[in-house]
Amino acid sequence: MAPYLTDCVLRHARLALLPMALLGGCMPVHSHGAAPGWRELHVRFIRDRIFALAETPSGDTVTLFLDTGANPSVVLDASASRLGMPIVRGQADAPPRASLPALATGSYLPPLPSSPDFVSSLIVTSPVGEAAMFAMDHADGMLGRGWFAGRSWRFDYGSARAFVIEGDSDPCGAPAHCIPMGFQVDSAGRRTFDFPRIRIGVFGDSLDLLLDLGASTLPTPAALAVLGGTAGIRGASFIKDSVFRKWQLAHPEWRVVEQADQVSRQAMIEVPQVNIAGLSLGPVWFVRRPDRALGEMMTAMMDRPIDGSLGGSALRYLDVTLDYPRGVAGFTRASPPAP
Repeated sequence: MAPYLTDCVLRHARLALLPMALLGGCMPVHSHGAAPGWRELHVRFIRDRIFALAETPSGDTVTLFLDTGANPSVVLDASASRLGMPIVRGQADAPPRASLPALATGSYLPPLPSSPDFVSSLIVTSPVGEAAMFAMDHADGMLGRGWFAGRSWRFDYGSARAFVIEGDSDPCGAPAHCIPMGFQVDSAGRRTFDFPRIRIGVFGDSLDLLLDLGASTLPTPAALAVLGGTAGIRGASFIKDSVFRKWQLAHPEWRVVEQADQVSRQAMIEVPQVNIAGLSLGPVWFVRRPDRALGEMMTAMMDRPIDGSLGGSALRYLDVTLDYPRGVAGFTRASPPAP
C-alpha cells in the first residue's frame, strides 16, 4: 500500500471485505428547522455511523462516509469516474487527487478547504485497497479530518440530523456540557493535525480519547446476539489493551465478548456508564485495540497520548457540537434517543 494511505489503512484494516449495506447544554436545534446560521446537510445515520449525501446535476447521488479520525479524505476511482470528478495526476510517487463533484441546484455539501496540503482534496484510490480502507458499504468515499477542520458542526444522533454552523456565533452556547478539544500544534501554535482529543470519565478514571465519528466494528454473530440490533457494520469505540485488562480486573462483572469483531478478532467490553462533559450515559461497548496501534500510531498525531477513541457506541446517546475554530466540543442528551 502506498505510504500516503498507511495510516488510513491501519485504522480501517479491521473492516476488510465487508458486506454492502448502505443503500436501501449546547444551542438547541428546533424540531422543524435549524437555529440561525445553521445549514442542514442531507445525511443518513446507519447503526450509529454517519453518511453525507448530495445530488449532482445529472441526478446521480454522491455518498460519503464521515470520519473525524480519518486521514486523508478519499474517493474510489470508479466513483470518481461515474461522478465526472476531475482527477489531477501528480508525480509518479504521488497519489492522484480529485475535488468534490459539481452539485445540483439546492444540493449542498461543504467544500474541501483550499490548501496545498493533500488533506484538502480527495485521494483517488484503486479497487485493490477499497475493502481494507473503508467501512463504507456502498459509499463513494470518505471525508476525513481536513473536511471538518476550521468549521463548526452539529450531529444529532437522536433525530438523525446534521448541520454545518456558519458565521461567528458560538455554537456551544451553555458551557455546562462543553469541554475542550485538544489538537496537536507546532512550535508556532499552528495545528499540525486536526484530530480532536477529549477527556471522559470512567468510574473515577480520566481517559484521553480521539473523538472519532467514524470508529466502526463488524460484530460476529455471537457478539451480535449479546449487543442486539441488526447485523452489519456499526459505530464503535476503542480502548487500548492495557486499560481493557485493568477494567476486567477491577470490574469482573462487566460483560466481555471474546473475539467479537469479525476482522480483528478483538474482544469487546461493556462499560455500564461513562461521563462525558458532566453527562452520565451508557452502557457503552468498547472494542479492544493493541496498545501499539493507539500509543504509537495515533498518538504521534495527537497533542498527548490517547487511551482509545470515542465513537458511535457512546455518541448515540447524544447530540454533539464540534467547534473546531474554538477547540470546543458540546454535548446534550439526544432527544429522542437513537434507536
